[in-house]
Amino acid sequence: MNACVQYQKDKWCFHVTTVKLEHTHEVSKCTYDLYSSTRAAWNEEMVDTINLLRQHEANKKSIQRYIVENSSLSPTLKDIANLIWMREFCEEEPGNVGRVFTDVVDSKSVASCITLQTKHIREMFVKLPEVFSFMAHDMFGKGQYVQHAILQNKRSEMIQTAIEAFKTNNPDWKRVQCVIIDKDFTEMKVLRVSVTQAHILLCQFHVTKWLWEEIAADRNRSTHWQKDRMRSVVKLLVYAKTQRAEIVTRQPGQT
Repeated sequence: MNACVQYQKDKWCFHVTTVKLEHTHEVSKCTYDLYSSTRAAWNEEMVDTINLLRQHEANKKSIQRYIVENSSLSPTLKDIANLIWMREFCEEEPGNVGRVFTDVVDSKSVASCITLQTKHIREMFVKLPEVFSFMAHDMFGKGQYVQHAILQNKRSEMIQTAIEAFKTNNPDWKRVQCVIIDKDFTEMKVLRVSVTQAHILLCQFHVTKWLWEEIAADRNRSTHWQKDRMRSVVKLLVYAKTQRAEIVTRQPGQT
């Protein structure tokens, strides 16, 4: 569907220009089976079997043939190579940690969260645990990633999974004193339960940016001057250093 906003007869209208109600690509079981999430929906038993075959020096082609003959999966050689790389990554150094968490969808295991940490990343977290949002910063603003988490979505369960993986792999998480997040309040709710000793703060930059975008998208047809004034007020509110300064900004003329 393509649409645009037009000004007609003294009012703004939402005008649909083109509509296509049919798929523009082939829809079939064959197409569905080609998706990577379907090809390589590994379960734990299959992963253990593949790891055993790898340890006995079976090549990727043999592993692929075994999977096709003994399961409903049809992985490519690249899928096999990616899985083997993950296993070797975890065995390469004692400090390397990687985990794949799965959900069951239509009786199949589907990857929902992937976490990766190298030995270097974990060492950096021990040195810089003061502020953390899966990145640690020192007092000079220099940052270093301490965990990469690829989430299927931003539901609280997914965020909780990534945080718990981080806590399991990093005993020093209890030293975290401050966590800075953007305007995502789902993260705030989960972090308050998971990292109880830390102060949870909103990033001023992200809050200001989001509010300015809302002002720019104002549908009440505010004038340019009014929007400019609202942006100025938002900045004063966000960067107010005291509660008194915030009250004065909200209610000018009152002391």
